[in-house]
Amino acid sequence: MVKKKYFIFDLDNTLVKTDLANNNSYRDAIHAVTGIDIQIKQVRFTRADLSYAIPNLSSDKISEIIKLKEDFYSKHIQETILNEQLVKILSFLKELGNETILLTESHKLRAKQVCEHYSLAQFFNKQYYKENFGTSDKYQYLKTQNIPFSSIVLFENEENEIQKAIQNGICEYQIIKVKF
Repeated sequence: MVKKKYFIFDLDNTLVKTDLANNNSYRDAIHAVTGIDIQIKQVRFTRADLSYAIPNLSSDKISEIIKLKEDFYSKHIQETILNEQLVKILSFLKELGNETILLTESHKLRAKQVCEHYSLAQFFNKQYYKENFGTSDKYQYLKTQNIPFSSIVLFENEENEIQKAIQNGICEYQIIKVKF
């Protein structure tokens, strides 16, 4: 009997290159809240970067920027780039009847916007977002889903996420590092 496989895909910069849209959304939100024009480098800007980029921001201003960033994202979604080759693999795996899962650190609203923009949701049996994980990381959460880690094939682009996957029990040979 063939053992069931679970093909797990990360979203940001694995299936879809999202850094430019993300950074431009933050830039617009920061400007709208503070009036400051900030230059954001090519590296992905995150919520954690706000306090460093603009010291002395109140927690209310940070929350306002984060909310506006989410609102502005739809305006920048056309700046994302689909990893067409990986989506072909995803589509093929789903068509063959395999279990395909989206496992992303993205918040649900933004991830759904990206998936809707590229019609990706149809290719996943299950989708797990940041909101699902609580205080754990995505691989700790995955352990709670009764998926045997020996049956996983993981598509991931970030080295630190690959290391977390390995630390949580996914063997290195089961991880396909995506360069995109």
